[in-house]
Amino acid sequence: ARLAMIPLNRDDCASALKKLKGCPHEEPNYVTPVPEKDQNTVRNTIVLEEKDDANSHTTSLGNVTLGRSSVTGIRSTLISRQLCTLAIGVGGESARASITMLKESKYHAVFLNGEPLEEPVGKEFELFDQDILSLYGPVDFAYRIQLSS
Repeated sequence: ARLAMIPLNRDDCASALKKLKGCPHEEPNYVTPVPEKDQNTVRNTIVLEEKDDANSHTTSLGNVTLGRSSVTGIRSTLISRQLCTLAIGVGGESARASITMLKESKYHAVFLNGEPLEEPVGKEFELFDQDILSLYGPVDFAYRIQLSS
């Protein structure tokens, strides 16, 4: 199982959301505009792979904490250091990805497919192939989820 998070710039994300939803996204009024220097930061593609441990019958799952860090390449202080955790595993025959929020919804602006992600802290929420996860508002610090078995 493999999960890749491909960075999308604002325009690519807005275009993808328009295709997905059939209309332009709406910027919520609580989202402060991201400074251009932060928008143009080169972000890393993040890859999680399920690893088999040869010495046991269990499968270790890959996971990563998303936020302002060297893992993502995000330096903007608009983004918390510990925003959410992304994990990959296998459910039945197929790869499965999930996100777990580390902050209450009033303390973040994470969006999934153009909608605010308001899951409670600690609750795992499933992600699907081609989902668009934005760490700040509908289009900023966005990633395309690519899931494969």
